[in-house]
Amino acid sequence: MEGAVTHYLTVLHFEPENPGIGVTVPDLPAVSSAGDSVPEALTNVAEAILLYLEVLAEDGHDLPVPSEELPSVEPGQVIAIVDVESCEKPKLFSQIPST
Repeated sequence: MEGAVTHYLTVLHFEPENPGIGVTVPDLPAVSSAGDSVPEALTNVAEAILLYLEVLAEDGHDLPVPSEELPSVEPGQVIAIVDVESCEKPKLFSQIPST
């Protein structure tokens, strides 16, 4: 995917009643994933983003450009930047403490 968008903001969802970590991608509403740990959840969502973008490209659609605005988050959620090109360790961008 040369010249393509390489990163998206994601939101990690931590819920006390659920031991797993859910991840959504506000700029790609069709993409979500989960994992048992933060690294696993972010790796899984990076793979889901890549697959989604590949399908869009194969079908001739333009790739969604990431928003420059931070998504809104609620207590128990964390924003992370996922670099889908390199799948390097994602960066936690902002943490909203749970109440």
